[in-house]
Amino acid sequence: MKKIGFILAIFIVSILAVNAEENKITITEKGDKLYYQSATSSSEFFFNEKAMMPGEVYQKDLLIDNSTKENYSLFLKIDPQDENASLLDYIDLKIVTENGEVLYEGKMRGFVSNNDTEALQGTLPLGDFKSKSKSNLKFSVKLSSDYSNTIGEETTVDWTFYAKQGDEVKEIIENPKTWSQSNNFSTSTILMIIFILGLIAYIKIVKPKSIYI
Repeated sequence: MKKIGFILAIFIVSILAVNAEENKITITEKGDKLYYQSATSSSEFFFNEKAMMPGEVYQKDLLIDNSTKENYSLFLKIDPQDENASLLDYIDLKIVTENGEVLYEGKMRGFVSNNDTEALQGTLPLGDFKSKSKSNLKFSVKLSSDYSNTIGEETTVDWTFYAKQGDEVKEIIENPKTWSQSNNFSTSTILMIIFILGLIAYIKIVKPKSIYI
């Protein structure tokens, strides 16, 4: 019984580990360009809620991994993508670092900044990311209690990341290969593989007994 419980524990922990890795972007470099790898598209980095209720808070973490050999200051920009962008005026957004520092607390429509660099206008500083470092950001959104549209609206935003080093600013663009690969190799596929491996391990540990009559 203890062996079964051990296998089950490993299986559950593995599921949690896979889910935790889903909302992560890894920054890579090739030549003079910066790319990000992610299991989701840029419009679904943080939230893909289909039925938000007024007053409820929805939370999600994003792990940012700077796997490059350089140190960068990172910035985030929100770009509404459709005509229902007015809905963003009713959505409150809060971004907090893993150390508890509040980076932003306000409406989700977009950031207002007076950055000296033109390319970074309307962006939010996320902090300095050293080479090979990781940092977790906590995002929470809340649909205002004042929102009373009973018809239901949908809106989409793109999350664009920028990296600054000295006076040079680069947009971090999506790696064209990784997103399609990660969608083909879905979470359900990974979980199925974990389950099969766990089953094989269990069979090896608890071998069936032969009965001769």
